[in-house]
Amino acid sequence: MPRRPCMYISGRSLFHENSLSLDGSTEDIRNTTNTVLGIANAWTIALWWKGPGTHTDSEDFVFQLKPSVTNLSSILFETLGLVSNDPVRIITRSSSGTLIKNYQWESLMTSSWAHFVVTWDGTSLLLYKDGAAVAPTSITTDNAGTMVDDARSVSVGCNTSGINNTSGNYHSLAMWSTALSAGEVSTLYNAGDGSTYDAANIQTADLQQYILFGYAAGDLYHNTITSYDIGANQANIDDTDIVLDAP
Repeated sequence: MPRRPCMYISGRSLFHENSLSLDGSTEDIRNTTNTVLGIANAWTIALWWKGPGTHTDSEDFVFQLKPSVTNLSSILFETLGLVSNDPVRIITRSSSGTLIKNYQWESLMTSSWAHFVVTWDGTSLLLYKDGAAVAPTSITTDNAGTMVDDARSVSVGCNTSGINNTSGNYHSLAMWSTALSAGEVSTLYNAGDGSTYDAANIQTADLQQYILFGYAAGDLYHNTITSYDIGANQANIDDTDIVLDAP
């Protein structure tokens, strides 16, 4: 089991025992202003998420990074509820908007906390669940392509247009400007949020965004790394959506 999340930042430990609970209908977390996030053609995105277990909509977005108008260097993570075995799908596009990867993984969803990590090293797209790599069930598109640090909008619990909402409890979202190794992903999962990593190498240099959801009353989207406000254009989120529930 993962330990209670703890992160070491600037000489102090940061404990976070809350999450944001989204209803999958009217609530979402978004910033629709295109912003440079610090990740280009090598990156890692990690999310702690406690989903509903099964999905009944054809397409529900867990998170998406995409410019407001184009698909340049876009990344989406979604569930496909009307397909057998309730698959997860990840789609990425290059800096020109060309489709690079379209992978699906079946039967990953549970109603318990899960740690999902997606890595891209410029060639390979990998998905980890709870510290272990998971091979895709099907691959629709498997092209080469280059991503750059285009300014992008970010959404959690919906797409960047604020539709196709996904319910569940969201605890934290992290973005690194490097593809973490399998060993680092395992350590990240077992440490709760990477508190045993070398701060200069991972947390200071490569960790570009680290957002805690439901951090405290009045502090719904606490970014410990930058001033980027992931919830600047959120819908219907307030302190009543903070729940005492964490991995």
